[in-house]
Amino acid sequence: KCGWLSGEELTQLLPTSALRIKDSNLVSEGVTLSAVAQQNIGDLKRPLNKALQKFLVANSTLRMAAFFGNATQETQWLGKMHENNSSAKYFPWDGRGLLQLTWPGNYVKYWKFRGRKVPSPLVSALTAAHKSADNTGSNSHLADSQLTPKGLTAEMIRWRDDVEKKPVDATNSAGAYWAWTQAAKLADKSPVMVRVVRESGGKQFVYYSCEVFGQVAATVNFGSPVHDVTKINKVNGIIARNQAYTNALVVLTEQMNFPDASGKISELPDPFKARRQ
Repeated sequence: KCGWLSGEELTQLLPTSALRIKDSNLVSEGVTLSAVAQQNIGDLKRPLNKALQKFLVANSTLRMAAFFGNATQETQWLGKMHENNSSAKYFPWDGRGLLQLTWPGNYVKYWKFRGRKVPSPLVSALTAAHKSADNTGSNSHLADSQLTPKGLTAEMIRWRDDVEKKPVDATNSAGAYWAWTQAAKLADKSPVMVRVVRESGGKQFVYYSCEVFGQVAATVNFGSPVHDVTKINKVNGIIARNQAYTNALVVLTEQMNFPDASGKISELPDPFKARRQ
């Protein structure tokens, strides 16, 4: 109830398994607590708890569940603070931090939030490069070598890398992004959990979805409030995000309503396996 999560509680926020698409079929894979994830939890827990307090996420268990439903999935179960995808059209301005800050505009917005000066000509150059990269699918427009003559400094490149490497930036960038996308407005709504059964590859898979959380996930994924629920299925990893959210609700809240196969309401999802390590 205090909103301050211990390392053990942060560990419990990782689901024990997650669904993803592989060769056009759903597959269920175990979520392991890697050595890197354990190290990240240890490094991040203090600045993360401070950020959750600072950005008014910790004052609501529903907000925390929605935050971690996205953050744990986006960081590959707290194992990766940098997307590091050199083929992405937005590289090297690819995802960093707990909510994987992406594209130069979001980095600049975070730098300004930190009170740092970013010259207007560089902002214009980054905006133009973003547009070219988006239109062509080529990240050559966003390369540091292309932008250095236009005002990108070595210090700014370090600022960008800090979002991955410095826990205070990895967590505060996530809190700032959460705030400016207004995700809390959607996260505060009472969740209605829907039991979903999917047939894929000759197997049956069961998970829970929630439209309110889907809107939060879409807002985080797309960068602005999403009220068109048809966009939810376009969110990257939406099923796994739903599973992470479901798990977070169990860990953080009480008396949630999860319908079972017969429609009977239970406080626990069906099926559910708690993480003990």
